[in-house]
Amino acid sequence: MLSALFSDMDPIEQLCVTVPASTCLSMDQCEGLMRQLRDSFNLAAGVSREYVFKIGVHAVSVAHVHALHVQGFNRLHLIAEDCTLDTAAEMLHDKKRIQPAAKTVELIKAAQVAGFRSVGVDFIYGCPGQNIMSVARNLSAVIAAAPDSVVLHGHIYLPLASGDMQLSDMDSRLAMFHRCVRQLNAAGYAYIGMNHFAKPEDEIAVAQRQGRLYRNLQGFSIHPESDAIGCGVAAIAAIGNSYSQNQTNLSAYYANIDAGLLPVGCGTHLTMDDLLRRFIIERLACNFELSLDFMEIAYPIIVFKEYFSEELAILRHMETDGLIRIDSERITVPPRGRLLIHVICKVFDRYQGALSDWQSHPRNSLA
Repeated sequence: MLSALFSDMDPIEQLCVTVPASTCLSMDQCEGLMRQLRDSFNLAAGVSREYVFKIGVHAVSVAHVHALHVQGFNRLHLIAEDCTLDTAAEMLHDKKRIQPAAKTVELIKAAQVAGFRSVGVDFIYGCPGQNIMSVARNLSAVIAAAPDSVVLHGHIYLPLASGDMQLSDMDSRLAMFHRCVRQLNAAGYAYIGMNHFAKPEDEIAVAQRQGRLYRNLQGFSIHPESDAIGCGVAAIAAIGNSYSQNQTNLSAYYANIDAGLLPVGCGTHLTMDDLLRRFIIERLACNFELSLDFMEIAYPIIVFKEYFSEELAILRHMETDGLIRIDSERITVPPRGRLLIHVICKVFDRYQGALSDWQSHPRNSLA
């Protein structure tokens, strides 16, 4: 159904296939998926294409990695949720998500040998059973394998019926996070923003230095904003000035398809205010800087300091703490504030309560 709607579209320059952390996808299934995508859409073949496959370390093998490259993917992103557990009882909690760091290292090296243009790792900290030393040890092993990028994520706990596990407290999670940041900085990785680190020669880091970095539904990108088609359960699409999300329930998803309907569960049209705020958030996240004069030229119907007077009042609190600088021409985020760029950007998100979060829990946002 989607291919019929976009039959006359330009070649697809960006493709992202994300396999949930708790899911395994066989090589035959991956090959079948790519065959279906090629038959349905006009996939680009040039070197500028950005085709990324995101998958949990537990769900992929060395042979699988090589097969993905043959199928046309040129970026691999591994989700490494390593749990250092002490007792056999704890290991029953979620066996699928327990991987030694050695497995991650093996896959990084396999991807490098296969010829992937970029190899990234989502490194999860704060997992049940972890402590600061085990996190440091595992991250050291990952860094030694020299992935092109590392993204830090705090573990999100989903309780299971089999019982709860001991979680890291807030102070421990903060200590883990800061230890990871120090290790990545010491290894020469550049901080891109939003807990994303990359080698200075990586194309994401180069694009940021040159002022041509962008951010879309999948994260940072060297490609400017374009329409995004969402395929699959809970997939999000961005077409024109609209967002939509497919059904999140599998039965509802297939019921729509069986009825000949697009499996869209919800959606919204973006207002001028939405577009304005989205642009501000993207520029701050990508460049750590926003030109107020440019904003008034791009959106001549506003006077920035009047339109965003409430937001600027919140930012003044952060300026007092040295996290941002505001003058008559621009908003700048100095190095001290860049680890909190997601909090700064959140001030301009009218769908979230930035002021109360900043006043009550500024330190918790990192954990």
